[in-house]
Amino acid sequence: MAHRPIFIPGELKGPLFREVSIQFKWHAGLAASQRKKCVHELHEEAARAGYDDVLEVSTKSEAEIARRLSAFRLDVSLGKHRTKIECLYQGAKVF
Repeated sequence: MAHRPIFIPGELKGPLFREVSIQFKWHAGLAASQRKKCVHELHEEAARAGYDDVLEVSTKSEAEIARRLSAFRLDVSLGKHRTKIECLYQGAKVF
C-alpha cells in the first residue's frame, strides 16, 4: 500500500487548498504500464473517498493540460533567466 496526497481547491475565503492523503494499492516497477496502474488505483480510491475528476499533473498523464502543468514543462522567470520549475527544485537540494 502507498499514500499520496491529493489537493482540493479551497473556497473563495480561507485556505487556497486542502491536502488529503489517499491510500491505494501500489504496483512496483518503473514501466509505463506500472505507473498507469498506480495512477488508476489512486483515482479509484480518491473517487471512493468522494473526490471525482482528479487531475494527475505529470508528464505521464493522459490529459494534455496535466502534461503541460508538469514541473518538467513549466517555465519560471528569474530576472533575465528562464528555467523549468523542476530544475529549480533539484538545484535547491542540499546533500
